[in-house]
Amino acid sequence: MNDAVPAVEGIDSEVDRLVRQIRIPPCPSILTRIVREMHSPEPDLNKVSQWVAADVGLAAAMLKTVNSPLYGLRYKATSVMQALILLGLHNVAQLITGLLLRQAFAVAKSPSMDHFWAHSAGMAAACMLVARELKICDPNQAYTFGLFRDAGMAAMRDKHASYEDILTGEAFDGSAPITAVEMARYGVTHAHVGAYFGTSWHLNESVWKAILLHHDYDKWPGRARELAVRTAAMGLVAEEVYARHERDVSCPEWPLGGGTALSVLDLDENGVENLREELGRALS
Repeated sequence: MNDAVPAVEGIDSEVDRLVRQIRIPPCPSILTRIVREMHSPEPDLNKVSQWVAADVGLAAAMLKTVNSPLYGLRYKATSVMQALILLGLHNVAQLITGLLLRQAFAVAKSPSMDHFWAHSAGMAAACMLVARELKICDPNQAYTFGLFRDAGMAAMRDKHASYEDILTGEAFDGSAPITAVEMARYGVTHAHVGAYFGTSWHLNESVWKAILLHHDYDKWPGRARELAVRTAAMGLVAEEVYARHERDVSCPEWPLGGGTALSVLDLDENGVENLREELGRALS
């Protein structure tokens, strides 16, 4: 049971009960310490640097990501402290949150989970680029959203042996969002689980709300000015951009929500294609 996980606004009691039967990995202690330090009157960067550097794997992964072409830094960071100075504590905290996500789950040897984590990483990069180009939200916050958007799927797969065909996409027939299949089978969706994940891992409110809404295309038009809705729409555009970049095809749910996403973001198909080209350059 996840009794320590805070309740999520807008979710009814039955869904809340079902979510709490799914194992949501607890927030890592290092992240809790970093968030606490971030909200102190005078954050101590030396402390944060020492905490991160003590985890060699985490520090190496952070520096690899920071120094990737996606960030476009003029000077390479050679230490955790340099990364903190170049990006700032808030941005580094969001980056570390994403890196800790995969560590929170047991290492999966299945091809479906390998593909899932690779897709999550690609989605995070695409979200970061789309947010930066369209000026929707902080790019590092968008990166975190891209990693956590579908994290509930990993948790649901751990809980339900029958979830594999949803994870691989075989259960999707194109007539309704994949969350409709989840709701029919389990009474709860990966968007619900992801929102609880976000609150317990200290994600920004607009991020966990975007996770909750990211398949609810019918709710977007009347709330197009809300940051959570714009972030959710950005996620679908990013998924489409990434699918075109990787496989030269549309993402599965683009026919269901693509038009709404374009309307929310005041974007057209030419804009999507331009973003695909930008992503190709960023990831080359």
